[in-house]
Formats: sequence, structure tokens, C-alpha cells
Amino acid sequence: MFLLAAPGPRTSPLLRLCSAQPPGAVPASFATVPASASAWAVALGPLVGRKVLRSSRSRASRVKAAESESAATVGDDAKFLAELQKRVQEVNAQLEVRRERIDRNWRRGRAKAQPAVIIQDDWVRRVALSGDEVFVGTASSGIRRHVLGAVEARQVFRVQGSPSRMVPADHQAQADPETSITSMAWNGRYLCAGLAGGRLQVWNEEAWLILDRSVDTRPCYVCVHDDVLVAAAGDSVMCWDVKNLEDLPLCKIQASCRVHCLAPAFEDSIILGLADGSVELRQLRRLSLSARRAAAHGAPVSAAAVDATGPGRLVTGDDAGRVKCWEMNEKMPGEDWTLRWTRSDHKGRIVAIQRGGGGSVLTAALDGRIIAWDAETGEFVFNIPNHKVWLGSMCLSEEQDLLVTDGRDNAVYLYNFAEE
Repeated sequence: MFLLAAPGPRTSPLLRLCSAQPPGAVPASFATVPASASAWAVALGPLVGRKVLRSSRSRASRVKAAESESAATVGDDAKFLAELQKRVQEVNAQLEVRRERIDRNWRRGRAKAQPAVIIQDDWVRRVALSGDEVFVGTASSGIRRHVLGAVEARQVFRVQGSPSRMVPADHQAQADPETSITSMAWNGRYLCAGLAGGRLQVWNEEAWLILDRSVDTRPCYVCVHDDVLVAAAGDSVMCWDVKNLEDLPLCKIQASCRVHCLAPAFEDSIILGLADGSVELRQLRRLSLSARRAAAHGAPVSAAAVDATGPGRLVTGDDAGRVKCWEMNEKMPGEDWTLRWTRSDHKGRIVAIQRGGGGSVLTAALDGRIIAWDAETGEFVFNIPNHKVWLGSMCLSEEQDLLVTDGRDNAVYLYNFAEE
């Protein structure tokens, strides 16, 4: 018979079963395997059954929850993707409207003009635009790096030379300090500058001067194209690998006469404008001749730009103010040069050529004017007057919404074509 246990700790059914056996007897649950199995089955069967049932229900619940969560995730992803696509379409539409407004303003000659940088203690000679920053080349104190609209320079790149030593110049004053900046090129890592005294100077992004080389005694022009730095002054032309700037150049050649302009050309090539009116295309690194147009102009070729009006196009300007547009096969530039149009509205040396917005090409000259021409026909579109004889450069942003120029004494001017 079973005895009721005194009040105390509760015991399990299995423990009560064992304690009910006669003294010395082997508990039935351990007597034989079959009996033990039966006892466990009888004792734990309902519990196991309930556990299995709960486990099955739990698995089903988890599966159902996972399916619901997966469906919710898919729904959220689809909703997010739809919203993202809608946002992309809205942004593209806004960009298209902005692009149309910029081109329309270019065709109408409408822009908001204002000083972008004013240098209080020096004269501005050249400008170079990079994003929202402008590099300002001065007559005597080097190059200053400004955020557009900022009063103070973010960085100053000091030139080597004597500001009191005057050298011949190609503008009406006919002389410049040897430290005056005549051209600049910034590739995001190095700032390269040509000086009026014929020197090439290169600084790293910390404004440390890492290369100072005399190229000639005449104004020095520089360009960086396909990781190659090219400098020209007088009749000397040299090039360096910008990844390995050393005092000794990769290559050095002597042109047939003085170089008046230097610019990037088609892939792996540069263009030279010469004193005899000729135009040359030369390969980078070895500076070998690819093409030459003898007597392209009747005066020294002082500015040039390839692709200024479209693929395979070249626009050149000369010391007399004449502008010409050529068409050629950029893969075989030496085969044929077709003259598309020519204009003679400028009354001074052409100093810069750039592609503008709205299908235009811009030319700047020492008559103090910047003129926009229709790229296809060469027809006059508009002009920006009131610059001085010091006008030497102009730069456009990648979107062609901003134009910056020098030629306003100690000021850099900004023209915004994106405004309504």
C-alpha cells in the first residue's frame, strides 16, 4: 500500500514509486529493460505527447511567423525600391530642367556676374577652377587656393624668383615680373605652374615645392594630360611622368620656333601653337610629331582647344585676334584638316578657348572681351566686355553652369548661368 508522505518537499511520481518498494527490493523501474521502458512510457507518455504536440505547434508557428516576416520583408523591399526609383526619376527630372535652363541662358547670354575672389595685395594673372575651389595665380606672390566666395585663402603656394625682375610679356604692357603666373594645371594631387620668366614649378597638395626647373627665358606654358606633365617655353618642350616627378624630364625636344600655346589634344597627345602660325599635334612621353598644319594662321597661334565644339574638332586663335574651327579624323589627324569657319571679331591676341554651354565655344582676348560663338556655324552669340588687357584665362565647371575669369585687376569674376 502507498503511504502518504508527510508535508514537505514535493516529490516526483518516479521517486514516490521507488520509495513504495519493499526493503531491499529492486525498484520496478530498474528491474528489466522492458519493464523500465514500459514504466517510462506510462509515466512520461502524456508529458512527451504534450511536448511533441507543443513542439509541432511551435514549429508550425515559427514557420508561419517566418513566412509572414519574409512576406513583410519582401513587401518592404518592394516599397523601398519603388520609392527609390521614384526619387531617382524626380532627381533626373530636376537635373534635366536645370540642364535646359543652363543651356537656355547660354543661348541668351544671361548670367549672374559677381566677384568670386578679391586679392588685396597683388594682381590676378591666371585662374583655374576645381569644383567649388579656384586657384588664383598672381603677379608676385604665387598661387592662392580659395573656396569660391571666401575672403581668406585656404592655401598659398609660394613661387621662387624675384618679383622685381621684369621679363618680356605678350600683352600690351610688354613686361611682367618673372614670378608672374602664365599658366596653371591642377590634377588633384599636384599643382603645376608656368612662370613668365620661363620656369616650371610644381607643388604637392601640402604646398611643398617639389620641382623647380628652368625651361627657357620666355613665358612658360604647362598642361597635364593622361598623367603626363608637359611644359613649353621659348622653343623648348619637356615632359614628365606626374607619378614620378624628377628634375630630369622623360623627354625634351626643340620646336622649329617659339611655342605660344600648349594644350591637351586627343588621346595621348598634345597640341602646340607656334610663332610661324603652324599647329602641331605631338604624342605624349616621346613628343613625336603626329600631325602638322603649316601656316594654319598668319600670326602666332596663341590659343587652342580640341573637342571644343565636338569630337574631331579643333579651335585655334592667333595673336591678331582671328579664330578658326577645324575638323579632322582624331584617329588619323594628319590626313585631312577641314576649315569649318573663321572669325575676326576680336581686336587683340586670343588668350583662351573653352567649350561653353548651349552648343557654344568661348574665346577670350586681350581686347578685354569674351565672345561666345555658335559651335556649328561660328555665328556670334554674345560677348562679355569690360575686362582689362591683363585678361589671360577663363575656366568652366564640368556642368558648364559656372564661368570664372581673370582680367579684372585684383579680382576673379564668377558668371553663374544656372540662375533663373
